[in-house]
Amino acid sequence: LGGAVIKVSTPGGLGSGVIISPDGYAITNAHVIQGERALRATVWFRQPEGGLKRVDIDDVEIEAVNSALDLALIKIKHPDGKPFEVAPLEFEEGIEAGQRVFAIGNPLGLERTLTEGVVSVPAMQMEGRTYIQTDTPINPGNSGGPLFNLRGEVVGITNMKITRGENVGFAIPTRYVK
Repeated sequence: LGGAVIKVSTPGGLGSGVIISPDGYAITNAHVIQGERALRATVWFRQPEGGLKRVDIDDVEIEAVNSALDLALIKIKHPDGKPFEVAPLEFEEGIEAGQRVFAIGNPLGLERTLTEGVVSVPAMQMEGRTYIQTDTPINPGNSGGPLFNLRGEVVGITNMKITRGENVGFAIPTRYVK
């Protein structure tokens, strides 16, 4: 699934994203890209001989932004015109408290970092929004990246953490992405 996770860089900072279609559509948080004009996506391609190749893509288009949900749809173009590796969105929402989940992102600029945790509250209400509360470590740079279940399906888009606490993070449920 790591090949479907991207780093989204702007002059103002960085975040993460996840490719959801072979033609380059990806989801990130609106707060990662809003107000920015120069976007760059870093992707990792699997190599036939093994390993991954890191590629920066400067041709990134903002397709849609929903500030109320803090979600954005961007489109990147494959440098070789090939299809991208994608991460599947969960088919049917079924997240439960205690369920193991993991996030892949770029916290604090550390590329392709994987963290694991459990769902604390599957439908936490905060400020008029619904979030998945998790103890999966979420740090600046994780914003916009995927939260996966153990089947490898995207169950949420990592969004924020409580700065006064340890490992109290939140993700936007995939139903809002759909």
